[in-house]
Amino acid sequence: MVMPGLVYGRSGGLAQSFFVEPGRSAGAGALHRGRLQPWALVHVDDIAELYVLALNATTGSLYAGVGGQNLPLADVDRALSHAAGCPGRIDALTLEEAVRRMGPIAEAFALDQQFSGARARRELGWTPTRLDALAELAQG
Repeated sequence: MVMPGLVYGRSGGLAQSFFVEPGRSAGAGALHRGRLQPWALVHVDDIAELYVLALNATTGSLYAGVGGQNLPLADVDRALSHAAGCPGRIDALTLEEAVRRMGPIAEAFALDQQFSGARARRELGWTPTRLDALAELAQG
């Protein structure tokens, strides 16, 4: 089984749905005030490769699908506000405000997401190669 981090890439995923599109409408990105924790990111193509490799893994194996990019939420949000067309304009939200704006998924976005894909690399030979999340997220 593969447990992916926050999947990004190809102008899709949760970041696009919950940050870029709403940021375009609001004219500003949204940052959970006081929340500078890292997000564990993985590119959609890298996670797809891990799923294929995991098909041959021992039954019951569990792998964290993260590309090794544990980037601070503040950096991610700056990239997403750029993609939304409002670079540098970020609304600092409390968690309660974020939940009202985004729904309960805001609580998941507020978690400290530090975990490693080392086991998948070691046991399956998985090698994530798309490792410039901020540049890709900024493109939208």
